[in-house]
Amino acid sequence: MRRSRYFKLFMAAIFTAIFGLVLFSAAGAQQTFAAANKAARLAEVPINAFSYTPLDGPQAGQTEPYYTYYGVSKTMKVTVTYVKPKAVTKVVPKPKPTRWVNGNPVWVRRLRAGAFPKTTLTQTFASNLKKNQKIVEKFIFRAKGYRPDVESRTLHVSS
Repeated sequence: MRRSRYFKLFMAAIFTAIFGLVLFSAAGAQQTFAAANKAARLAEVPINAFSYTPLDGPQAGQTEPYYTYYGVSKTMKVTVTYVKPKAVTKVVPKPKPTRWVNGNPVWVRRLRAGAFPKTTLTQTFASNLKKNQKIVEKFIFRAKGYRPDVESRTLHVSS
């Protein structure tokens, strides 16, 4: 039995479409893989010093100041984000942040190598904290051409 000319054209079109989809999806996967590899190759923001010093451990319902110092090993524009934990009800930062993102203060500064800017965070803690409860404080440092660096400190409620 001979196949019609239209059937052959139909099968060729189906084959071409499937082959094209396979090539297109492989190219898309390769681009995604390349982007992931590029991010993995980037170095973290070169933070050479980070200090987050509370005067005393956090206490339920209290307002306490916390001091932060950090430094970079190269002159660059750095974006610092403080991620407020759920246990903190209010944050009053000094110096004033450049902007607020989702209730978190964000500072954008041009830092020179060897400078150690000081930031004071006056935090009010929730009144329902339990003794020895852990509170994780996070700072995210970002700079163009670098992978973000996350510095975190775990505090324990003292009373």
